[in-house]
Amino acid sequence: MSHDYCSICLNFTIVKFTIDNISICQRCINDINKYGKMLRSAQWSIFTIESIINEYKNDIVEFNYEYEITEGRYSLKSMPLLPKEPNMDEVMRLAEVETKNSIGILKGMYWSIFNKEKIFKTQMSVFDNLYHYEIKIYQQNKKDVLLLLEKLKIERDNFIANKSQYIDEKLSSWIESIVNDKDDANSLLFKRIIINNYNSETFTFGIAWIAKLIRAYHLGFITGDGSVLERLLDDERKKVNLAILKRDKHQCQLCGETYQHRGLDVHHIIHLDYCGTHNLNNLITLCVVCHSKQHSHKITNAEKVKKIRRGGVFVVVDIETTGFSNNDEIIEIAAILFENGYAKRKFGGLIYSDRTIPPLVEKITGITNQMLIGRPTMDYVFPRFMRFINNLDIVVHNKSFDERFIKRYADKYGFIIENHFIDTLDLARRKLPHLTSHKLQDLAFYFDIKGINFHRAYDDAITTGKVYLSLINTKKTSLKRK
Repeated sequence: MSHDYCSICLNFTIVKFTIDNISICQRCINDINKYGKMLRSAQWSIFTIESIINEYKNDIVEFNYEYEITEGRYSLKSMPLLPKEPNMDEVMRLAEVETKNSIGILKGMYWSIFNKEKIFKTQMSVFDNLYHYEIKIYQQNKKDVLLLLEKLKIERDNFIANKSQYIDEKLSSWIESIVNDKDDANSLLFKRIIINNYNSETFTFGIAWIAKLIRAYHLGFITGDGSVLERLLDDERKKVNLAILKRDKHQCQLCGETYQHRGLDVHHIIHLDYCGTHNLNNLITLCVVCHSKQHSHKITNAEKVKKIRRGGVFVVVDIETTGFSNNDEIIEIAAILFENGYAKRKFGGLIYSDRTIPPLVEKITGITNQMLIGRPTMDYVFPRFMRFINNLDIVVHNKSFDERFIKRYADKYGFIIENHFIDTLDLARRKLPHLTSHKLQDLAFYFDIKGINFHRAYDDAITTGKVYLSLINTKKTSLKRK
C-alpha cells in the first residue's frame, strides 16, 4: 500500500489496490460494499446506478434533444428566411433622391421648369441601374439562402435520424466528467435520500458517494442494475484466475508473498454478493492470510483521506538556450497555465536566433539552427509571453537559470517582472533530502511521471508542473542520523 490518488474518490490517500493505473482505497471499498448490502436488502428502497443514468437521460438529454428540434439549433423557426424582392416604389424614391443629388439644386430647379423631360429620362436611367443592381443582389442572396436552407435541412434530418448517437455521446460526456473531476461531479449530481421500508428511517447518499458509485460502475467494479452475478463456471474461472495471477506476477498484492510460502487466490475487491463484477479491474491476487483479513478490514487512521493540494493557478515556464552565459540566447520557450491541478493553456515554441547552436546543446536538446529558420524572433514572442504569464506565480526548475534569462529579456524589451518565482529544485532539496539527485528527470522517475522527452521546453515544463504538484502533496522527509 502507498499514498496515491484513488480512482474512485479522487482523493490523495493510502490506496489498497492498484490495477493497471486504476487505484482504490479501503474506504471506497467499504462504502461500495455498504451500498451493495443496502441494495440487496429488502429493508431499503434504494436506487441503482442505471436508474441515475436513466434519469439524466430522460430529464436532461432527451429534453435537450427535443428542444434542439423545436426551439434550438435544428428548429424550423431558426431557419433563415428568403430575402424579399426589391420594391419598385422604394427604388424609384431612391432614384429621385440620387437624381437630385447628381444634378444639383440650381440645375434641378431650372430643369423642373424648362426641361422636365430631361429630368424624367435621367431619373428613369438611374432607376433602371438601381433596380437592375437590386435584382442582381436579390437573386444572389436568394440562391445563397436556398443553398444554406438545403444544408441546414440535411443537418436537421441527420440530427433527427441519429437520436441514439446524440444521446450516447451526451451520456458518455456526462459520465466522463463525473469520473475525471470532483467539481464537475458536484455540479452534475445531487444527493439521494432513501427510506427504510420498515420504520421510515432515512439515509442520505451525498454527492461524493453518488460520484464514487458512478466511477465504480464506469471502471467495472459493480453492476449498474444492482444484479448479483453468478460465480463463473470452473473452466472459465480457471482461465480468468490464470490471467489475473499472471498479471499480478504470482504475488499477493498486499504482502508480496508468492506460491513458495503461501497459497494464492484470486479475490473480488467488491464482493459478488454486493453487486461486484467479474471485470478484471475487480479481481486481485491475494494470499490466503490477506484474503481472510480483507473481508473484515476496518479503516485505520493511516488510511484516512488526505486533502489534495492542487496549487491554485500558476504558470510553469521552461527555456532552452544556446548556453549558460549572459550573452547566450533563448531558442525555445514554453509556458503552461495550470489551474486546480490541470494544465489548461500553453504558449511558446522555437525562437529564431542567428547565433550558432553549440554541438553540446544540439546534442542535448536535439534543436538545430535549421529548425529555427522561419521561426518568430524574440521581439515578437516576448511581449506575448508577458501577456500570457500576467502576474501569476511562475514555477521553474532551477530558478537561478530561468529567472536570470527571463529578467534579462524583460529589461531589454522594457518590461518589469514582479511575478513570484517558485523553484522545484529548491523545494525538492528541502522536502526530499534523502535523494542523491534532484535533477528534473530523477524527480520524474521518483514520482513515476512517464512519457517525457527531456530537454525540450514544453515537455520539461509539463514535467515541472507535475513534479511541483507532487511536491506540494509530499511531506518533508528527515535524514536519520546513525
